[in-house]
Amino acid sequence: AIMNSLLFGIVLTAIGVYILYRQTVPVVERVQESENRFQGFADTATEWFWETGPNLRFRVMGQGGRMDGVDDRNRYLGLTRHDLTTEDTSTQKWRDHQEDMLQRRPFLNFQYEANLGGEIRTLSVTGLPFFDEKGEFKGYQGTGRDITDLTTHKHRIEEAEERLRRAFESITMSVIVIDEFGKIESFNPHSEKVFGYDKSEVIGKNISILMPEPDRGQHDQYIRNYVRGGQPAIIGIGREVTGLRKNGELFPMHLGVGEMILRGERHFVGSFRCEGPGAATQTVAENGRNRPVDRGNCSRLQQSARYYHWKP
Repeated sequence: AIMNSLLFGIVLTAIGVYILYRQTVPVVERVQESENRFQGFADTATEWFWETGPNLRFRVMGQGGRMDGVDDRNRYLGLTRHDLTTEDTSTQKWRDHQEDMLQRRPFLNFQYEANLGGEIRTLSVTGLPFFDEKGEFKGYQGTGRDITDLTTHKHRIEEAEERLRRAFESITMSVIVIDEFGKIESFNPHSEKVFGYDKSEVIGKNISILMPEPDRGQHDQYIRNYVRGGQPAIIGIGREVTGLRKNGELFPMHLGVGEMILRGERHFVGSFRCEGPGAATQTVAENGRNRPVDRGNCSRLQQSARYYHWKP
């Protein structure tokens, strides 16, 4: 009887194990299928997935995105971000990043240069801390992307902009840029000399502050007429006009204006040359009165200049 009971118990146990196995296998298969799907997604995404343990060392490194020169992603397992970077990790940027991780704070778009397969790449990473059900810190999970090409193009654009800025500031002629409403956007150092204004005094102001009447009162209408399809009176043609300095002096100059479209917005670039040494002064009519025009001073200021382009 004892033997029969024992055999019966073994049979029942075997049946229970078999039932449990049949119930568990589909769950395991679904989990495995889900993991495979996730890995497939990670391997084809434009960004890659990564995960660290509590020691902040990589234990998962996805292959998604563009990790140039990387043949075996497992080579990075066990390393930290500090091991990968070619940067000085004693800088404030890296100290702040390390403090974020020690305090278990999330971080967004942390950028650094790393040695990937012998090639220096610029990476941007985002990470979130994760914890178990007891609240114990288990590591970080996040995504990374290679932004090398983006930063290279950005640096090239910044260098080009710097070259243009230096050229604009060092050119020995007066150059002014305005928008289609006549507001001054750029005012180079030579213009400061000629007109007597500091750049900060004129940026955002209407270009008409640099001209006497009647042009001052009519200039906005000139621009509106042109923008609405009117014939250009000066753009691409050039003509002699009278300028007005901050101190109220009038002076003759030859004005040329060019037009440019940037991101769908119209701008005008103006440059001028002062009329050469003739009589020291002449007069112009303003508000029914004659005012002296200083030719000599303009000539001295503009000995090297040739043209003055305004931007309407």
